[in-house]
Amino acid sequence: MDYYRSRFFWQYDEHKKKYKLMKWSILNKPKSVGGMGIINLEVQIFCLLSKWLFKLLNEDGIWQRLIRKKYLGDKTLSQVSKKAGDSHFWSGLMEVKDLFLSLGVFNVHSGDQTRFWVDLWLGNKTLKDEYPALYRITRRKNVTVANVLNSRPLNVSFRRALSGNKLTQWLQLVSKVADVALTNEKDAFVWLPNRNGLFTVKSMYSNLMTNETTLAFCRSWKIKVPLKIKTFLWFLKKGVTLTKDNLIKRNWKGSAKCCFCNYNETIQHLFFECHIAKFIWFTVFIAFNIKPPTSFTHLLGAWIKGFHHTVRNQVLVGVTALCWALWLSRNEIIFERKVPNSYLQMMFRGTYWTRNWARLSKEEEKTSLNKCCQRLDACVTERDETSGRGFRSSLSCFTSELRLLTLFIDDVGVRCQHSELSAVAVEGAWSLRTLFLNFVFVSVTNHL
Repeated sequence: MDYYRSRFFWQYDEHKKKYKLMKWSILNKPKSVGGMGIINLEVQIFCLLSKWLFKLLNEDGIWQRLIRKKYLGDKTLSQVSKKAGDSHFWSGLMEVKDLFLSLGVFNVHSGDQTRFWVDLWLGNKTLKDEYPALYRITRRKNVTVANVLNSRPLNVSFRRALSGNKLTQWLQLVSKVADVALTNEKDAFVWLPNRNGLFTVKSMYSNLMTNETTLAFCRSWKIKVPLKIKTFLWFLKKGVTLTKDNLIKRNWKGSAKCCFCNYNETIQHLFFECHIAKFIWFTVFIAFNIKPPTSFTHLLGAWIKGFHHTVRNQVLVGVTALCWALWLSRNEIIFERKVPNSYLQMMFRGTYWTRNWARLSKEEEKTSLNKCCQRLDACVTERDETSGRGFRSSLSCFTSELRLLTLFIDDVGVRCQHSELSAVAVEGAWSLRTLFLNFVFVSVTNHL
């Protein structure tokens, strides 16, 4: 079942095989511990079966009496186990019984349903764990509380005589249970994960799925944006988004160069170190005096925590919109062969998505996001008018000279190649051309 669920999640109903970015076990983890919150069916089934066990212990109805008569007889639920010939339903209950009982405690009244050594009924530990030396040499390990306490001295027999530490432990145990008084009421099973002591499938599922130490909660799940965008931000934090370096790890054959510059494309480079990303973060700094983050771990961790809790989600919506705009522009260049967007277009695209997603927020947050977009647009426009025009005019002045110089260097390289000059001279001519063009590119980028 998980195979088909995983296949549908990654490639929908398409027949073309697609990359699986994360292990299914990580996707099954709750969002509170760094997963995606997809239900783990095996654990969910255990929880649903456990609900029947809780009702069997605490309720008295027709089906409970039938089950007790057929499968329990004179034994308690704790004392029975799976055996050949059992129905699928009862076999399933027996598989989850020990796990279920470990998450609850018995309130002893009559003592008929509670095991003296194994069940948790006195203190915070079972007597088996508190007195392991005595438990190892006792003859009847599954004896009930009623069988032990209904006689004086206690109805417990050991395989050998007690002495030394074992005798001391036995005397401590006897004094510990001396004040326990049995009644005619039925024992009750109290569910510990819930404060009210009642069993719920949700409480058991949460307990089983969050008891392991995993990655921290990702704030992307809290912001008011479409689910696709939340998942996009979560993948970025996990470092599995299909940038070119991650594609190469999956045996993809292609250039690793960034589509905006000549460096290798990684998540870190594309969103924080590329000249396009630097321009975006610098514009945000100019508009709001916000120091840029250095990575997605920093962005979703210490950086976002530096804001007041009332505006964190709004800030994250805006930042996510700018990252989404950059990612869309990158994909259009690669897959649709479009001309790269200018810095101005990139920023306006980010503010467009921010305004679009602001409609999902409360009215007060929506107004605040729209004001921030106006401020960012004004900052970009002002910067374009003050520095962009002067730069474009300066650039147009030496465009013809740039072309002539490039053609001259190309001609020198061709002449060297067809002459009898050494290979070193030919390589030097082409290196001179590449060095010059890189110098022009860096100058343009620094001016922006």
